[in-house]
Amino acid sequence: AGLVRWKDGTETRWGRAEGFPEPRVLSLFEDREGRLWIGTDEAGVFVHEAGRFRNFSIQDGFPARTITAMAQDPD
Repeated sequence: AGLVRWKDGTETRWGRAEGFPEPRVLSLFEDREGRLWIGTDEAGVFVHEAGRFRNFSIQDGFPARTITAMAQDPD
């Protein structure tokens, strides 16, 4: 039910109240800027940055709603 982060022995839970609607998480990726990217089943990609979630989906140009893997290119 959502996403849980452990840091320095502290648990942080992200769910609907924090802007993460609890889709099934299929992949996680941290980019060079420290942002967390979350690939989901049927809800596109979420990025967590500056304490907020932002969603990208097929309406934003993504080719699919299900994201199983992510990588950052050299550029």
